[in-house]
Amino acid sequence: MGHTPTSDDYDVDHSKVLGRGRFSTVRLAYCRRQQRHVAAKIIPISRDNDVTIANVSREFAILSELDHANIIDVYDHFLDGDFAWITMERAQNGDLRKFVHLRRRLSEKLARKFFAQILDGVAYMHSRNIVHRDIKCDNILVTGNEEIVKICDMGCAVIVKEHEEDLIPPRQSDQPHGPSERFYGSPSYAAPEVLDRVVYDFKPADVWSAGVMLFFMVSGYLPFGCDDVGRIRARMNSSLRWPRPIKQISRHCRDYTSALLQLRPSDRLTAEGALHEIWLDKKTL
Repeated sequence: MGHTPTSDDYDVDHSKVLGRGRFSTVRLAYCRRQQRHVAAKIIPISRDNDVTIANVSREFAILSELDHANIIDVYDHFLDGDFAWITMERAQNGDLRKFVHLRRRLSEKLARKFFAQILDGVAYMHSRNIVHRDIKCDNILVTGNEEIVKICDMGCAVIVKEHEEDLIPPRQSDQPHGPSERFYGSPSYAAPEVLDRVVYDFKPADVWSAGVMLFFMVSGYLPFGCDDVGRIRARMNSSLRWPRPIKQISRHCRDYTSALLQLRPSDRLTAEGALHEIWLDKKTL
């Protein structure tokens, strides 16, 4: 990890918070050396906490390996005092959750445009055996022209072997072998097998989270709520509650979303397979 002092290279706008995570704050900063604004993810650390430092390096390494139009670009990472930094591309329209809330819900046409980009990014990650494990609207950024979205925040991401028999652990506390038994991500977007804390395959869980996100985009609310984990899990056993009148969301869209939100992981579409379903067909735009 580099050791670039922020006082030399970056002017930080402390009044501008672009986002907050469980362990980080994302602020607007100006890089004098590169003469551009960046988003700076700043994580408090303890100098004797090698795990936190390793996690930051791992997140940067994973993002650096990815080259896709719908995955955020990263520029640098370094330690500065009691903080670790990751600097990355700035998305001027904030995250997708706020973008949807400002509009109450998205038109099916715009949701399709955004979802195709997100799904293409997820399929690309899966093709490289990288799983995100925290797909949600807060981790999708809307760029300045409001036409392009980008996946961000790889803090929970892992690299798996082809048959998911071996796991490169994101934290020392993770099990070093096999699909995860631990909980990662956000409960309201998490797949049932994740909430059940059973051994699960990583990639179908990402697809479920993407399906929750699609439902949110076209309806304006989360399909299973966002309060208690037990209630969220129980609601998954019932039919999806679409807004009324139901005809405002097409049958193709509802069927497509349901195919992503199948309780059994083996029944779900894969990210690559979902890209070729009729609802995402450009002819239906």
